[in-house]
Formats: sequence, structure tokens, C-alpha cells
Amino acid sequence: MMRFCTLTSRKMDKRKLIITSAIGLGALALLLKPEANALVSLDNTGNTVSEPYTPTEGGWLGRLIGSSRALFFQTNKGLALGFIEGIDDITYGGWFRSGGRSYGDLMAIFQIESGFDPRAFKENDGGQGNHAYGIGQVLGSTAADRGITNFDNLFSLGMGVDVTMRQLKWSWEYLEAHFGRVPTKMEWIGSYNAGVGAISSGRVPIWYLAKYTSARLQYGS
Repeated sequence: MMRFCTLTSRKMDKRKLIITSAIGLGALALLLKPEANALVSLDNTGNTVSEPYTPTEGGWLGRLIGSSRALFFQTNKGLALGFIEGIDDITYGGWFRSGGRSYGDLMAIFQIESGFDPRAFKENDGGQGNHAYGIGQVLGSTAADRGITNFDNLFSLGMGVDVTMRQLKWSWEYLEAHFGRVPTKMEWIGSYNAGVGAISSGRVPIWYLAKYTSARLQYGS
């Protein structure tokens, strides 16, 4: 009788452990269920874009992986905004939040370029071995023009933000001098993708500006 009770007790303890584990995993899955995760993918032009994604398969493990991606995305968004604010205040005296410009412009660029991934890399993006690096997918040739000699530094989130801001400030000033007027927002943003030469000659990257406009809606005025 004692042996029967012991075996029964062990079975009950094992059953409780299984039930408790199942409840715990179920709760974790519900807790980690993402509302709108972000995944980085390539569009039909080969450009890196961030797209909403909600995992529907894979059970709790799929939700855990999806939530990790969402956390990575949201964390880097917050860090990027912090760097933007700090660099703008210290280096540019608030230039990026004046004259019709805003931090939302930069955030939209980082979203469509890399999905806020500071380790993003695209080989030979600009042709002839000109690779794209970091959160802003800055080309090696562009980075060199802005004073960067070690391109590995572009994988630092802070440096990636900094060089992107340098390029955008330089582009604005170039276009202003070329046109003899303040560039439009679309000319300025378009120059980040197509280059100031293309914008100066009237060649505007419509597809890029469409992605920018869509992403920009997420970041307020």
C-alpha cells in the first residue's frame, strides 16, 4: 500500500510538473505574442526594407523568435533617436529639427535602409566593390568623402547615425548652392539614395521617395 501511494505520488508530481510547464509556456507565448514585429527583407529592386510581420506558425517558439526580432527593432529605434538628438544638439545646433526638417526624416531613412540594423551590409551596392554599411547603408565612397577611413566603424550604431547626418547636411548645402534656393524635402531625401548629381539633373528616385513617404508617417510631424 505504501509503495502504491509513493508511485501514485510520483506520478502526480510528474503530472503537476508537466501541467505547470505547459501553463508556463502558454503564458510565455501569450506574453511574447507580437502585435507588429519588424523584419528586414529585400524588395524587388534589391533594396533592404523593413516590413511588419506577425508570426502565425511555430507555436511559442515562433512567437519567442518573433518577439526577439521586435525587441531588437524597437531597441535600436530608441538608440538611434537618442544618437540623432545628441549629435544634432552638440554638432549641428538643432539644424535637423529646423527649416522644415525633423528627426522623423532620419528615422524613416534608417527604417527603409536597414530596418534599424547597425550590422546591415550589402556587398557591391554602389558597383565596383562599393559596399553599403550599417544602419544608414552608407556607401564606402560616401563614408570616405565624409572623413571615414575604417569602414568597420560604420557598424557602430552611433557612427552610422553620425555619418548619415553628415551626408544629409552636406547634400542639403550642395543642393542649395546648386539650385540657388532651399531644396525641397523630396529633393533632399532623394539625394540620399540617388546622389546629388542625379537630383541636380532632375532625376528623382520615385520608388525610394514612395517608401520614405510611407515610413515617414510613423514618426509624427
